[in-house]
Amino acid sequence: MENFFGLLTQEIIYEEIFKTYIDIEIHVHFNYYNKHGIKTKLKDMSPEHFRKHTLKLA
Repeated sequence: MENFFGLLTQEIIYEEIFKTYIDIEIHVHFNYYNKHGIKTKLKDMSPEHFRKHTLKLA
């Protein structure tokens, strides 16, 4: 139940409308992957952190 209210809050905050539960799950998965998923190929950084790091170096 907490997961439901967390996703509902996320919809309200980001003003995103999800058509089905599958859309919500896909959004949550990609959001987690991009912000928290550490990858060895990216020097043990998440994709978001790696992008920020490479922009600082450029």
